Amino acid sequence: MTGPLSSGCSRPPVPLRLVALACLLAIALSVPALLSRVAAERQVDTLDVALVDSALRTWEDARDVGDQRALATRLTDAGVRTVVVGMVSVSEHLQSGALVAVVGSGRRGRGPVPKELAGPGPATVLRGRTGDQVFARVVDGLRREFGDRVTVATRPSPAGPVPYVRVDGTKDVSGVSLGYDVDRLRRLVAVGFRVVVALPTAVESRPSWLRREVDRAVRLTGSTTVLALGPLPFADRPADAAAFAEFLAARRLDLAVPDLGPTPGAALYAARLPGRIVRAHVVPVTRQSVRDLDRLVVRGHRAGKERGVSLLVVRPSPALSPARATDGVSELASRTRAELPAGLRAGPPTAMPAVEPGLASQLAAFGAALLVLAVAGAWLVGTPVPFPTVLKRRASSAGPSLEWRALPRGAVAVVWAAVGLIGVGALVSGRLVLWQLVTLAVAVAGASLGVLVALGMSEPPAPQRLPRRTLAAYGLGVLVATTTGLVVAALGSRSVMLVGAVPFLGVKVLLLAPPLVVAVVGALRVGSGTPRWTVDLAAVARRVRPHHVLAALAVLGAAGYYLVRSGNSGIAPGPELWLRDALDQALYVRPRFKEAFLGFPALVVALAGRWTTLPRWMWGAVAAVGTASLVDTFAHFHMPLALELLRSAYSVVIGLVVGSLIVWWWRGRKKDADVSDGAVRSPAEVSPS
Repeated sequence: MTGPLSSGCSRPPVPLRLVALACLLAIALSVPALLSRVAAERQVDTLDVALVDSALRTWEDARDVGDQRALATRLTDAGVRTVVVGMVSVSEHLQSGALVAVVGSGRRGRGPVPKELAGPGPATVLRGRTGDQVFARVVDGLRREFGDRVTVATRPSPAGPVPYVRVDGTKDVSGVSLGYDVDRLRRLVAVGFRVVVALPTAVESRPSWLRREVDRAVRLTGSTTVLALGPLPFADRPADAAAFAEFLAARRLDLAVPDLGPTPGAALYAARLPGRIVRAHVVPVTRQSVRDLDRLVVRGHRAGKERGVSLLVVRPSPALSPARATDGVSELASRTRAELPAGLRAGPPTAMPAVEPGLASQLAAFGAALLVLAVAGAWLVGTPVPFPTVLKRRASSAGPSLEWRALPRGAVAVVWAAVGLIGVGALVSGRLVLWQLVTLAVAVAGASLGVLVALGMSEPPAPQRLPRRTLAAYGLGVLVATTTGLVVAALGSRSVMLVGAVPFLGVKVLLLAPPLVVAVVGALRVGSGTPRWTVDLAAVARRVRPHHVLAALAVLGAAGYYLVRSGNSGIAPGPELWLRDALDQALYVRPRFKEAFLGFPALVVALAGRWTTLPRWMWGAVAAVGTASLVDTFAHFHMPLALELLRSAYSVVIGLVVGSLIVWWWRGRKKDADVSDGAVRSPAEVSPS
């Protein structure tokens, strides 16, 4: 199959005006869901700085009451108005010396124990202090966890009887929670701190005990927020988790969850607590970070404006001296609250209001998704695809033969219908994973379509028409990608996604698939010039040279690095991190490098240059990195929609400027080469080729 399609410069398979109208219709269908999302996002505008209780407790151990009050005043004046208070555990009493592990719990070897507690088998034996009230509370907590496996005895001493406790069947009880320190809570409230109650990361007891502890703590402190710094309670016990979530809802308590990384159990709790989820960000203060507080301030602000974080939890390192930790935390809190970006204000943590689009909004967003898929499928109809064919064996035939055929409408329609059925199943069953599969399919199709549409705006025009035609093609490709992003944002406009409890499914697939789709389509259209050929794998293997292998490994390595560095936890070199922080401060939200400095400049180069067919498609495959990244920006559902649009606008404009500069430099270079060679060429031949 030969002809215009094989060069990638034919008449577009779908009229360009129809593509533009389809984009506008898809945006209109997405508006209802997007409006409900924007209304909720506008209400999350506070940023609170909280300090973990364990750090404050360490600093106050050697101070009298007057020093404690002075320290509290200094912290509150700096902006630390909230303290995160966790449960006391056996490990804390072991560290303070109130308990000593005689057997087990990290103890190596054995020590003297009462005869009543000596015996074979694995066990933990702890020794308390004479007359200390801590020991009774520890015993109560251990009996709650281990029941009749707990035995208590004493040994006489000159100062009085020394208490011991043995727990049979376990070698470590340091993680057992003993509840909240009531006296501690009262002191924090007395000096003017707000309290956020931290939930334990592991609860072996029944939910009733945890409910009693939390209820007592919030009544004493007036707290309205509980925080999960690790796995949520009963994450592996859905029935108990549901009961505890109902308790939180009945007490009108907001649940704060970390913003980075999946939190076990977050999806279950978020589904049962719509409108009561607060996003939190943990800020570690170490020796190194104290020397560079600017970076912590910038990243704290970034968490607030880009990820909907309303609670910054400052956690100083135990390696810091009390004085240095106090100075670092005070300066960090003061600068964070004093230099808040526009749109944020200091105040108690705010929960994201519930966002649950009605059936009409969901159907409209689903219709927009089907529309994008339909245009993408129609654009691929007629693409030359190699099909195996049976030929009579000839002497020249060394293997199976292939011939080109146009991709039929029926095959595209079947795929479109399959995605539609998955979407209908998601609407009927409420299964979020099915809805996410539809979202992923739309994202990949639309990101690929943006580049294919831009490249398909007919053959490169004459030089005098080049700028206008290039801008038109660039604008249409950007419109398709942005439309896809808005449709994806509409599909993800529901509470469990907006608070980050359920992340977007298939981020890596979205980032890799569009460049691969564009590259494959280009290879098919370029290679379709030969109507039929014979596949001889042995002959292909004989032609492989070491530099082919090295090139393939380089491409795979680049793709791997491209994927690994993507995402909130992706790797990035130090200079790039510095540049990100600088752009955040200068532009309010930084453009994504994959879009502004790679993908969109490549799209301009592909459109503006009079390339031969193969290089044009190679540039197009690189350009798909930009459109995929733009769609992925809108798949960051926790990011406010206005910031997603602003970030994308920066990328589009910067990409256009950078790409134009590359084209201008390349043409100047070609002109110089032609003059030095003494060649006489037409203006059209001076363009990149």
